[in-house]
Amino acid sequence: MTTDDTRQRNILFLAYFFPPIQTIGVWRNYFLAREAKKSFAKVFVSGRRIEESSRDDKVNYETFHYLSNPAPDYRFLLGGKKKPGFSEGSKKNVISKFLIRLVNSFPFNIFLGEGGIIYIVSSVWKAHRLIREENISHIYSSFRPMSDHIVAWCLKSLHRELIWTADFRDLPFDPLYRRYFWFGFQRWVLSGILRKADIVSTFHEGIGYGLRQFSDKEITILENGTFQDFEREKNAEQNPKFTIQYTGSLFQDERNPAILMQALGELLEEKIISQEEIRLNYAGKDSAKWASLARQHRLSDVSVNHGLVSREQASVLQASAHLNLLLTSSHPEYQGILTGKFFEYIAAGRPILCIINGCRDQSVERLFDKYHLGMVVYLDEPNPGVLKDFLMKLLDDFKQNGKLNWQVDEKIYEEFNWQRTMEKWLEKLSLVKFNA
Repeated sequence: MTTDDTRQRNILFLAYFFPPIQTIGVWRNYFLAREAKKSFAKVFVSGRRIEESSRDDKVNYETFHYLSNPAPDYRFLLGGKKKPGFSEGSKKNVISKFLIRLVNSFPFNIFLGEGGIIYIVSSVWKAHRLIREENISHIYSSFRPMSDHIVAWCLKSLHRELIWTADFRDLPFDPLYRRYFWFGFQRWVLSGILRKADIVSTFHEGIGYGLRQFSDKEITILENGTFQDFEREKNAEQNPKFTIQYTGSLFQDERNPAILMQALGELLEEKIISQEEIRLNYAGKDSAKWASLARQHRLSDVSVNHGLVSREQASVLQASAHLNLLLTSSHPEYQGILTGKFFEYIAAGRPILCIINGCRDQSVERLFDKYHLGMVVYLDEPNPGVLKDFLMKLLDDFKQNGKLNWQVDEKIYEEFNWQRTMEKWLEKLSLVKFNA
């Protein structure tokens, strides 16, 4: 299917997460929808009802035809409808852990998970009418949550001619976190849902590898682009003090900055660096946990806690920092995972310190080496001195020049590029037989 073909057709995005909701999950949906506007006649979006008062993020909103659906799910019932998530501290007790596993498992996720049954029924009803009235030929659904894939499955059952792309930003039942019940049953249900999909896609081969146990279809890799406008971010003025920035969740015990905090604590204790020349910044919903970790490593005097900030504020913090911290995990069956935060960080153009909790991840190491992105270390790093040496090298550069002269290989913006991703998607769609 060429771009000329799609310009005569309409597409519907089923996206519970869409701006202006303040969470990393919205941006893949948003940028793909924005890019689709250049190739399809009309782009429709069906998602959760958005309060007008929440439109405080300075996103360049394109005109999307938006279907608003009520979503009285657990976020709403627990009073979190205006929040992007719950603090990691609130997830640690036994009841919370049980409920998290419950809302991530069939059939409970239909009723208790993000979206919920009312959202699903409303979405199917409104989208069914829209498909008939607007002659929609393509639909796209996104996990997380599973409710959007369930809506898409229903619509595909009602309109067999639809071309459905089922996209995954995360692996739904992964071997790392295991926050679900009855894996065999979950795999059977999800495999049944995905049989109706024409394309099963994700943004990275790491998740693609895991998806192969849920679908016999070829997994299409549609890479993310940057989550900001690179030209605007890369020229931001650097902070007057050497700043390490972490923006995001600590994700229970899987995202752990301990090795960095230990290295900084030792450098301060050894008087190799002073408190006056360094800052360790945090922005996110887990302020209390971050403050506790900073106290534990004697870093309270150099730690700055910004709390929960808007996307615009977060991008400024990342671009003005000298080193951005990326926390992720790996597992023998679940590697090469580039979190959404990675695509914010590469837009900032600053070096990245990636701390991996788990086994060695050579795909991430190769990516960092190829594009001169920074350094990859592991939470149980056998030689923590290499991290201290890396930090001192950056700090010495900063002291000598008044700023950090680090150059990310800009070819990375060619590899992770929304226009290129859209072309790849259109090429894949061209291979799907259109039955209308």
